[in-house]
Amino acid sequence: MLQFLSRNKRPLFLLLVLAATLTFFARDIHSTHTPTIFNRLFVALLTPPLRITAALRDGATFMWRRYISLVHTQRENELLRTQRDALLVENQLLQDQVRENQRLRELLDFRQRIPFRMIAAEIIGSDPTSWFKSFMIDKGAVDGVMHGAGVIAPEGVVGRIITVASTSAHVLLLIDVNSNIDAVVQRTRARGIVVGTGHDRCRLAYVLKTEPIEPGDRLLTSGLGGFFPGGILIGSVVSVSHDAGGFFHHIEVEPAVNLSKLRNVFVVVPEQGAPR
Repeated sequence: MLQFLSRNKRPLFLLLVLAATLTFFARDIHSTHTPTIFNRLFVALLTPPLRITAALRDGATFMWRRYISLVHTQRENELLRTQRDALLVENQLLQDQVRENQRLRELLDFRQRIPFRMIAAEIIGSDPTSWFKSFMIDKGAVDGVMHGAGVIAPEGVVGRIITVASTSAHVLLLIDVNSNIDAVVQRTRARGIVVGTGHDRCRLAYVLKTEPIEPGDRLLTSGLGGFFPGGILIGSVVSVSHDAGGFFHHIEVEPAVNLSKLRNVFVVVPEQGAPR
C-alpha cells in the first residue's frame, strides 16, 4: 500500500487538490448570492462534462431497466407459451370428447329409428391377411349374434357374420369377393346382386341393359336372402358401361360406409334369435 502511494503520489495529490477545489467552489456557488465572473466561468466549464455524465448515467439506467424488462417479458412469454400448449392439448381432448359424444348420439338415434332388433358391437380387430376383407367384433353367441346375420352402421350396410364364437364374431365386409347382397335400385326398382371386388368398391351384377341405370343411383337392400331387412342403403352407382355383345350392365358401386373409419357397428338380430 505504501509503495502504491509512494509510486502514485503526484497523481493522487492532483486529484486531491482538484477535489478540494471543486468542493470549495461548490460551497462558494451555493453561499454566494451574486455569482462572480470566476464562478460563472467555472460553472460554464463544468456544465458540458456534467451533462455528458448525466446523460451517460440516464442512458445506463434506461438500458438496465430495459434489460430487466426484457428478462421479465421473456419469462412471461415462456409462461404464456406453456399455458398455450396446455390449453391446446386440453382443447384437442375436449374436441375429441365432443366428437365421441356426437357419434354416440348418432348411434343411439339410429338404433331408435330402425324398427328391428339390433346388437351394438365394437370392432376389436381386423384380418391380418389379405385373403379376406373382414374384421372381428366384441359380441358373440352369448349376446345373440348368429351366423349369416347382417351387419350395418348408421350410414348403411357393412357386411355379414361368417363365424361366431361365444364372445366374438367375424364380419365379412361387403367389398370382399365372397360377399353378395341382394339389392334394388331406389329410383327404378331394378334388381341385382352387389358383389365385392376385393378393393374399395363393389359392383352391381345381373342388371339387364334395358334397365335405365345412371351414375348417382342409390342401391338399397331388397330384404330378400335373410341377411338384411329391406331399405338399408348399400351404396351409390359410380359408373355404368356394357359390352356390345353382352346382356348386362357393368356397374361400379361406391359403398355408403367408409369401412376404414368404422369403430362401432350393429348386428341385425332376427326375431327368433333375439335375446329374451
